[in-house]
Amino acid sequence: MVSAQRHSPSVTLRPSRTAAYLRSLAFIVTGAAVYCIVIAAARGVTRRADAPPVEPETIAAFQYCSVMSRKGLLQARLLPPEQRDSRVPLVVFLHGSGERGTDNVRQLQPLSQKLFKDHAFPCCILAPQCVPDTPWMHWMPELEELIERTLQDDRIDPDRVYLIGFSMGGSGCWELAARRPDLFAAAVPICGGGRTDWAASLKDLPIWAIHGSEDRAVSPERTREMIAAIEAVGGHPRFTELLGVGHGGMLYTCDPNSGVLDWVFKQKRESVVR
Repeated sequence: MVSAQRHSPSVTLRPSRTAAYLRSLAFIVTGAAVYCIVIAAARGVTRRADAPPVEPETIAAFQYCSVMSRKGLLQARLLPPEQRDSRVPLVVFLHGSGERGTDNVRQLQPLSQKLFKDHAFPCCILAPQCVPDTPWMHWMPELEELIERTLQDDRIDPDRVYLIGFSMGGSGCWELAARRPDLFAAAVPICGGGRTDWAASLKDLPIWAIHGSEDRAVSPERTREMIAAIEAVGGHPRFTELLGVGHGGMLYTCDPNSGVLDWVFKQKRESVVR
C-alpha cells in the first residue's frame, strides 16, 4: 500500500475587500460543483470519462440472457466460449451504479469490451446489468443462478471462474465472493467496500483489491478495513492503493503493465465436488 503526507505552508495574506470577495465566491462555486459531481457519481448519474462507448461489434458478440424471480427480471449479456480443445475460464463482471439500467448494453464497458476486443485472454464473459435504483446486494441469489446456469456449458472450466467488480460492483464483488467462496478462483474488488465479518469466508480465496487513495465516493478505508480483517484471520490478499487517484481503478486493472489480469487468469480453484 502506498501512502503520502501533504504539508501546506502557513501563509498570511491581507487582500483587498474586492479580492477577498471574489476569492470567497470562487470557493463557494467550486465547492458546489465538486459536491454535485460527488453526489451525481454516488447516484450513478455521471458516466466515467475513461469509459469508451459500447461498439456494435461488441453488442452483436454477446448473447442475451436473464433470470426471473419474484423481485423482477435481472438481465445480462454473455460472451459464449469459442469451440476449443480445452475449456476456457469464465469472467463475471459487476458494473458500477452508473451502468444500471434496462438497455442490457452499457454494462459491457469497459472491462467486458476490452477482454472481447483484445483476445489476450480467451474466456467466456458474463456481464449482468443491475436494475435501476437497486444495489447488487438485492440480487445475490439471482447472480448465483446466472453463474451456475452458465457453468452448465461444458466448454467452460468451473475451476477458473473470476469475479471482478467496480464501485457498487466492487461492493457486490466482496459480498458475492463471501457468500460463495467455493464458486470462484479469484476476486478483484475495485473501489468497493464490504463487511469485515465476511473475512473468515474470504481468507482462502485469492483476492487482489484496488482502490484510489483520494476516492471521495467510496472511502479507501473501506478496502483497507477488509484487507486488515482478512489478514487477521490468516488470509493473504493483495492490495493496491493508487496514490492520488480518485474513484477510478478500471484503467489500472485493464492496463497490461499492472499485471492484474495476468494474475487473475493464472488462478485456479481446487476442484470441488458439486
